[in-house]
Amino acid sequence: MVLGDANGHDEPGIGGEVRPHFSGGQVFDLKWSSVVRRIPHWEIWASTQLAALGVWLVVPEIRWATAAAALAALTVVLAARSGKTTKVAVSVLGLAGSGAALHTSFLVGRIENQWFQVRESLVLRADRQLAATLSDAVATVEALAARGVNLVTQSREEAFALLEGGLAGRSPERGVVLFDESSRPWAWAGSHRLPSVPGPSGWQARI
Repeated sequence: MVLGDANGHDEPGIGGEVRPHFSGGQVFDLKWSSVVRRIPHWEIWASTQLAALGVWLVVPEIRWATAAAALAALTVVLAARSGKTTKVAVSVLGLAGSGAALHTSFLVGRIENQWFQVRESLVLRADRQLAATLSDAVATVEALAARGVNLVTQSREEAFALLEGGLAGRSPERGVVLFDESSRPWAWAGSHRLPSVPGPSGWQARI
C-alpha cells in the first residue's frame, strides 16, 4: 500500500500545484483572486474607457462614443468614492472627452441621416443673423449720420473722439468718414477697407 503526503502526492518532498480552494460549494483559484485584488476597480474601468475612446477614433460610430461616455461616468463615481484628487481629475477629463466624442458622433449622424433638414436649419439661421446684422448696420449708419451733422460746427479733435465713441464695441467691422465742403475727409473713425468717397445725396452707406 502506498501512502501519500498531506497534499495528496505519492512521493514526499516533491511539491505539486496548489489546488483550488473549496468553500461553500464554490471553487476559488487562489492565484487569480490575489491578482484581481491587487488591481483596483478604478484602473480597470478607466483603461476600458480609454480603449473605447481609442476604438471610436478609428471607427467613429455613436455606439463606441456612448460606451466611452457610460464608462467615463462610472470612473467618475469610483474616483469620487476613493477620495483621491488625481483620480477625480483624470476621470472628469475622460468624461469631458467622451462627451465631446458623443456630441460629435450625434452631429455627424444628423448630417448623414437628415442632411436636408440640417441644411434648411443652417440656411434659416444664417438668414436671421444676416437680417439682424443689416438692421443693426442701418440703425448705426442713421445714428452716425445724425451725429455727423452736429459735428460740423465742432473742432476736428472733438469730431474724431465722438465718432470713435459711436463705433466703440460694435461688431462687425465698421467705419465712418465726414467730408468737408471740398469733398476731402475731415474726420473719421473705425476701419476702412475701400477708398472713402462722398455720396451724391450727402451721406452714403456701403455694406
